[in-house]
Amino acid sequence: MSIARARELRASSTDAERLLWLKLRDRRLVGAKFRRQVEFPPYTVDFCCFEAKLIVEVDGSQHAERAKQDAVRTRRLEGDGFSVIRFWNNDVLTNTNGVLEAILTELNQRGAPFVTPLPRTRPEPERAKAQPRRRVMAARSSVPSPLVGEGQGEGAPASGTSTQPAHVHPIRVYFEDTDAGGMVYYANYLKFAERARTEMLRAGGINHAEMVAQDGLMLVVRRCTAEYHRSARLDDELAVETRVSALAGASILLDQVVRRGSEVLVEITVTIACVTKEGRATRLPERLRAAIAIN
Repeated sequence: MSIARARELRASSTDAERLLWLKLRDRRLVGAKFRRQVEFPPYTVDFCCFEAKLIVEVDGSQHAERAKQDAVRTRRLEGDGFSVIRFWNNDVLTNTNGVLEAILTELNQRGAPFVTPLPRTRPEPERAKAQPRRRVMAARSSVPSPLVGEGQGEGAPASGTSTQPAHVHPIRVYFEDTDAGGMVYYANYLKFAERARTEMLRAGGINHAEMVAQDGLMLVVRRCTAEYHRSARLDDELAVETRVSALAGASILLDQVVRRGSEVLVEITVTIACVTKEGRATRLPERLRAAIAIN
């Protein structure tokens, strides 16, 4: 595939494809190396792990009308020794972790030498406090499988109950947030995310100043990645969704999404570490852990 063609395909990716790539890229799913927009002439597949000979396709509602063509495509790919699994766009957008679990199950069945746990799930003691995650079944036919109990296809309404409740913090874009082109400066999205994280903790009864004064502890950013999809402009009303992905002894892994209505503008993954005033990592206080489990 030419570089120009690859760029064209990536630029036209759907929101669901971009979200799943954010979770699969850089060996983020238990070390599995995935590539996107891979050519198997005359076809181009969404995601492929050559180590496990696994192909993952993310389909929109138009695929419900081209089942025969997709079946021919799947037989060709399976003839090359690859396993093909499919998900609806709606599954990826509304039950991302369930989709990742289904992919992980397939990786293990294909004999790939990866560890079993998902990298961004809570440890067992904490998971018991969380809401149960809906299960996604990976489709083996040419038509993707819907969520258990859900309507089929991209246009099916999303469930009213999120798999992981998000804290939502509203943001209004002011003139000070924009650059010379009238768009929000890229670094300001990190400020928006910081405010949203602070308000999530405040809603759970955790105050940063009190943590420093009473516990001698601080929360600091250890790692942060951001993927920018669209730009916000002056006076836009935004919402920052914050979800706890994993809770370890001294750190918290958070997934944050900046939205304008239904549009995904920026996706941020951040690891927060708990440290003493001297800068040494230390276990998260129990009251903070309890607050996060609720919020």
